[in-house]
Amino acid sequence: MAATTDVQYVSPPSSSFFCPVFVRSEDLHPNLVLANLIGELMVYCAHREHGCAQTMRKDDLAAHMVQCEYTPVVCDHAALGCEYNGIAASMHEHLKHCVYEQLKPLISSMSARIDILEEKLQSESRELEMLRALIHEGGRSAPTSPRPYSPVSSASMRKVGSEEGAASLRTLSSRVASPEPRHSPAHDVPLPGARTAATSQSSWAHGDIICRRTFSHHSSGVTSVCYGEDTLFAAMHDGSIEVLDLKDTNRRTLVHGHRMSVWALTLHAGSNRLFSAGRDGDIKAWDLAAYMAGESTSITSLATASNEHGKIYSLAVMDDRLFSASSDKTVKVWDVHTLEHLATFTGHTNNINGITLLQDNQIVTASSDRTLKIWDTATGQCTRTISTQAEALDCAFGDGLLFASTYDALIHAFSLEDARPLARLDGHNWEVWQLAYAGQGGRGAAGTAVGSGAGLPGKLFSGSFDHTIRRWDTRTWSCDLVLRGHKGYVHAMTLGDGYLISGCADKTVKMWW
Repeated sequence: MAATTDVQYVSPPSSSFFCPVFVRSEDLHPNLVLANLIGELMVYCAHREHGCAQTMRKDDLAAHMVQCEYTPVVCDHAALGCEYNGIAASMHEHLKHCVYEQLKPLISSMSARIDILEEKLQSESRELEMLRALIHEGGRSAPTSPRPYSPVSSASMRKVGSEEGAASLRTLSSRVASPEPRHSPAHDVPLPGARTAATSQSSWAHGDIICRRTFSHHSSGVTSVCYGEDTLFAAMHDGSIEVLDLKDTNRRTLVHGHRMSVWALTLHAGSNRLFSAGRDGDIKAWDLAAYMAGESTSITSLATASNEHGKIYSLAVMDDRLFSASSDKTVKVWDVHTLEHLATFTGHTNNINGITLLQDNQIVTASSDRTLKIWDTATGQCTRTISTQAEALDCAFGDGLLFASTYDALIHAFSLEDARPLARLDGHNWEVWQLAYAGQGGRGAAGTAVGSGAGLPGKLFSGSFDHTIRRWDTRTWSCDLVLRGHKGYVHAMTLGDGYLISGCADKTVKMWW
């Protein structure tokens, strides 16, 4: 039989109407009888493997799935880090014990504080732009030499209603680091090492420090930084490590090896090795010899040691020994050449968050058990315990002084000689996770009386989750400079040859001098 002219063929006609590819558009209609039969079939719930034993008509399956108590769910606070996976029916019970649910009021409060800080930052930025416009209209130019300043204490900053407090705030605002353009290799600012010989690098920490370089091409938040021989190492939240040549910023290398966030980096100059560690509990040794010699752009992993019982928060190298501080409450000692485990120091009762080298073969550790401990590295024995009023997060040492930051946003200063408390530094709004001390020889050795040294005093730098870095005068125990510019938690900080380096959750690394 011949096809009529109004029939459209879905596929080209063949020589026979019985060919299966010969289908007319009028044949394509739903078989309602069959569809109804299928809809009446009894089926299992799709979440049967999770425990749902119900059967139902196929037509009712979609409605059941919406309210099935065995639907796989994650915690309401998964975005904050809760790793719970379960079913909808058990979620209510989980929330009774969920740490993040218990911290919900605190998290809400912190979010509100973030909003306030962001609003304040925007307001200060607008004020800064207005001041720039006034200067431009007046035909004045910014001074080329550093301006003299007077220390501003945290107490005077709080006197907002008084003339003295207002003057202090204006003095502080004049030294706030202004926003700078994103880093571009074609517009590099010379590093401190390139300045004239007349400039004393030993005094850089005392000037009006500003941010002069920003590296913003990182894939995720920066969690640790390390410096050596004009080379910057930046570890990321995603487990990668970026290596950047500061003399040739086009020479960048990205290293992969960790499965989770890298929280600690340190160098062993004698063997040209970089050590990294973090949330996955692994310590990795990386060979830098070929890279540092300019013979290769790649960096290879030499060895991996596993800390089977905890995350690693801090690393430090002394001679041929590597020290690691971890969540398992111990300090472990490793051979830097083989990563062989040599010893374990025990004594803390909670996470060890920071580790710092002291003099005379000693180290100091900061712990969530609210103590600092000083260890003899030869014997592995704790020689002194210093109590802190809150969880100790980081520590720093220099010129006979020992500093510790605590979870209550305070910094404590002690005499290393006798552990005598010297001062409590108050100024940050949130906890301080990073400390770095730029010593100037003004304090002398540990046995020297505090304040008796000659020359410029040392400066303490602190990096906080309040998005700022503060500089502290160790003569007056006051904050004399606030560095602003980061737009997230300051997770990482270290000192280079005449500058400060900071890493942040905003995916940037900044250099200040």
